[in-house]
Amino acid sequence: MDRMTRAKVDSLVHQLRTCPTGELGSIEDLARKLQLDPMIVRRIAEEQGVSLQDGSGAASGDTDPNQSTQVMSLDEVHDER
Repeated sequence: MDRMTRAKVDSLVHQLRTCPTGELGSIEDLARKLQLDPMIVRRIAEEQGVSLQDGSGAASGDTDPNQSTQVMSLDEVHDER
């Protein structure tokens, strides 16, 4: 990890430890502010025991990231040919 990314991660960890959860904003807000990937912010927040809201307003531990993935049946796939 380069120095710039390490500094951003350290800043995120510091904010997660010192700021009240309501003042942190959403995962996307923190990611944009620190120029980090939202998945990294989510993972670090979970490791620190902090539950942040994602863009839809749900807490980070409440939703499955694969839940919005649509699965097609084999019949649908074969009918599209």
